[in-house]
Formats: sequence, structure tokens, C-alpha cells
Amino acid sequence: MQEKKNHRLDNGRRPTPDQQAQQDRAWPLIPSGLIAVAGVWLLLAPTLLRYSDSGIDAASWNDRTVGPTVAIIAVLRLVSPGVTTVLSLINAALGCWLVAAPFALGYDHAPRALRNDIVLGVVILTLALLSARGRASEERLRP
Repeated sequence: MQEKKNHRLDNGRRPTPDQQAQQDRAWPLIPSGLIAVAGVWLLLAPTLLRYSDSGIDAASWNDRTVGPTVAIIAVLRLVSPGVTTVLSLINAALGCWLVAAPFALGYDHAPRALRNDIVLGVVILTLALLSARGRASEERLRP
């Protein structure tokens, strides 16, 4: 038998259905907000980290494409947090792509782009999975 989580307010009482619904809608906000910031950073990173010094256009192109995509998806989750986990899973896949991209696109010898994409890929992947997991847990808890 699967136990249901026992959500309690600070005063020890169970939250009302309205309070619980508000908590459920708020769950994806923190990870999605952080993912949106990461997406904006990806858009700016090629300029700020001077990818052009390495002579690799693929890194710039990749970050300037993936960054806005990740940010837009995260903002959609912020605007409508009740949306299914599919959006979070898309961002998780894009996080995986960022980790693989330096090797797949041949800029693994450009240290700034390599480090940036791997770190941001892991961050985006982790936050997206947290967001998706939180939403899936909410759906399991509903009667």
C-alpha cells in the first residue's frame, strides 16, 4: 500500500484543498526560474566568454540556439506550472544535449565552451528532472 505524503501547515493542521492546490502549482517555479536564468546565460555566454577566440562557430551557434529554447520552455512552466511534465522532460533532454554537444560538434578542445556547456547541461538536466519529479509526485498524491 502506497503511503500518501502528509502535508501539514506550520500550525500542525492539514492544508485546505485550496492551499494544497496553490502549493502544487508553485512547485515548478523555483527550478523553472533557475533554468530560465541558465538559458539567458547560454545566450550571452558566447560573447561574454569570447568563444570566437577559439575559432569555433559551432559552440556559439549551439549555445545561442539551445539557450533561448531552454529559457522559453522554462518561462512556459513559470506562466503555467500546471502543465504536464513534458516541458520539463524536453529541458532535461536539452541538458543532456549540452553535455554531449562539445564532443558531437567538435569543440571539445575549446576549454571555455566545453566547461560552460557541461556545467550548464548538468545544472539544466538536474533542475528539469526536479521539476518533472515534483509534478509527477503531485499527480500521484491526488485521489
